[in-house]
Amino acid sequence: MKTWKQVLLGCIAGMGLSLSAQALVVYSVSDTSVVNCSGAPHGLWTNRDFGGGSCANYFSIDGTFTFYNDDADSDNWFATLAASAVNPQNRVASIDLMFTGFQDALADPSDYKREGGAPYDPLTMDFFAGIDGTIDIDGVVYDIDNFVGDHTFQFGLGANAKHAGELGGSAWVQSCGDQVDNGRCMTSHHWDLNLKFAEVPEPNSLVLLGIGVLGLIGIRRRNAKA
Repeated sequence: MKTWKQVLLGCIAGMGLSLSAQALVVYSVSDTSVVNCSGAPHGLWTNRDFGGGSCANYFSIDGTFTFYNDDADSDNWFATLAASAVNPQNRVASIDLMFTGFQDALADPSDYKREGGAPYDPLTMDFFAGIDGTIDIDGVVYDIDNFVGDHTFQFGLGANAKHAGELGGSAWVQSCGDQVDNGRCMTSHHWDLNLKFAEVPEPNSLVLLGIGVLGLIGIRRRNAKA
């Protein structure tokens, strides 16, 4: 039995129309289902001391992760994370990051950040080895230019390092700037991202859904008149 989408695609093809391939994948971003510190949500964590106890280090996050994979050469693929986050003290973090250096598998699987996530599986996970952007907390802007250690941004099913069953992503990032000694980042500031993803429908899918709904309305009206 064909799905409604298959039927509509067949009708569109029969009318001599075509749809271009969707060039990117968009996910809404929220906190991982795992909570910390007496139930505090976990989307963003920082080691910065806010003077409100350890729970103030946890931020609830909301935003969008966009994966640009339309280039024939996967070396040119990249992704962006645009999000805001707030902690129990109502301190606000604005996150604007770009990930580059796409990898469909890690050269060294020990670089995978598992913790509470699923075992490393390149069939369900992808990775970005490069990062650039900013995290702004209460007007203090940190230039994010490195992952901690040899980690990457990992994303996919089970890649959320706090929940093995979630579609999501994780990264342990830091701001090095000129605080580098023999290639080693010497800064003490770092952030932990643990994100839950929900895929946003493609625009083409929404168009098809709209066509399908209009078609069904027309059929019902014709049947009612008959």
